Amino acid sequence: MSNTTFEANDHQYFALKQAKDFFGQRWKSNLQTCWETGRYPCSLCQYKAELQQVRNQAGAS
Repeated sequence: MSNTTFEANDHQYFALKQAKDFFGQRWKSNLQTCWETGRYPCSLCQYKAELQQVRNQAGAS
């Protein structure tokens, strides 16, 4: 296991902020579901690539 810390780029950070704003208090749980299913609400579809990059680079946890 690597001790490397993931740092999101500006686009990924913005996409995460959009997900947090969209989902509200339970954003992490809802984003986890999106990552597991690959399905995103229409409001977040334009950020799907960046959100999947975060999952692929940093892991789902």
